[in-house]
Amino acid sequence: FVSTVITALFMMVALASSFAMPSSSEGGEATEEGESALPKAESSSQVTAEPEAAEGSDYGAEKESGARPYVFGWMDYPDGPLKVRGGTSRGAPVELLKVATEDWERLQDPSLSPLERDRAAIRAMQGDYRVSFDFIETEVYGAATQPTAPYRSWATERVYLISEEERRIELQHILVMVLVDDSGVESQPYVIKHWRQVWEYEPASLLSFVGRRQWERSNQEVAAGHWVQTVYQVDDTPRYSLQGRWEHNSSFSAWNSDAGWRPLPRREHSVRSDYDVLAGTNRITVTERGWTHTQDNLKTALPEQDKSVEGTTFLAREIGLNRYERIVGFDFTPADDYWAKTEGYWADVRGAWLESLSGLGVYAIAEECEGRKAYELFFELASERSEAEELKSRGKRKKALAANSDSLSGVFDCILQTAQ
Repeated sequence: FVSTVITALFMMVALASSFAMPSSSEGGEATEEGESALPKAESSSQVTAEPEAAEGSDYGAEKESGARPYVFGWMDYPDGPLKVRGGTSRGAPVELLKVATEDWERLQDPSLSPLERDRAAIRAMQGDYRVSFDFIETEVYGAATQPTAPYRSWATERVYLISEEERRIELQHILVMVLVDDSGVESQPYVIKHWRQVWEYEPASLLSFVGRRQWERSNQEVAAGHWVQTVYQVDDTPRYSLQGRWEHNSSFSAWNSDAGWRPLPRREHSVRSDYDVLAGTNRITVTERGWTHTQDNLKTALPEQDKSVEGTTFLAREIGLNRYERIVGFDFTPADDYWAKTEGYWADVRGAWLESLSGLGVYAIAEECEGRKAYELFFELASERSEAEELKSRGKRKKALAANSDSLSGVFDCILQTAQ
């Protein structure tokens, strides 16, 4: 079932109003860090603000209100409902966790060393969540007189701790989307491997996004006591790395990053072509019952020649707030099943990326291979690998796995090259 769903996800652009899918086409939003996989739409999909009201109600359902929405003081928005980009689909009801998590309790242990407390805060991000994604421009520059439409979406996902060493922790996000139609009928669960985050303590090198689909591995100094968070997209291609330090108190633990670049987000791919990168900072805040991811971004157009700050054009400042609220009772078994079937394949993909990007220098990573999106190929090979491993004939299984491995190597050869 799971492999069939993953294959079908790439064939249903025309049905994007029905469910989530990893695609950057006009029909649906691609999935990546900081955004969900919901269909594009003009109207808002609201998330109830009060936890008590949210329980037992459709998650993501639009709420009717005669109040004019507050949008950071923008007074010249037109009267009437605010046009918000994002998904209008509704999710199945969810139940919020009402007590502090065990991970939070461990984080409060007074005997922890500073490094152990940092590690506990990172581990506390694992678990089951309903997620809301909100992005809004708070400042505009140049000829613009008003901000573009805010973006709002939602998801339900499980975050797995997939590897842990003393100075390195790896978390994998997997979406399980159960949608509710206008008649109140729930869909079958849709499973999507989402983004991945890797945390490294004082690493010897740093992989940074430098623009125009290029990433640089350098010996850039990482400050003492700092953790580097590297974010990978749904196909495990790198997205960005930022370094920062954790701070802890009895109310929250927070990681504040230095400024850095990240690629144009996929929620903007089909609606914006006037800027190239987001330049900004991240804040990860872990609390008793979940965590938040706050972004402060400058939408930046890269100069062709003058690479100085003075020669860079900034279009707008954007605030992003993604809330991860712990839930209980939601069935994430489809995510477990998918990960059990494909974990070995994705481990090979992660290993191949780690080896391929280990040397110092600049790497260019193409988005397409022979006219097809790279992530489509990675996901198809995941499905093929799972099917090959289930073949009863030892000879056929060995042959199919070898062909799968060769195809995976071919994708890497196609999309990855050394820029210098």
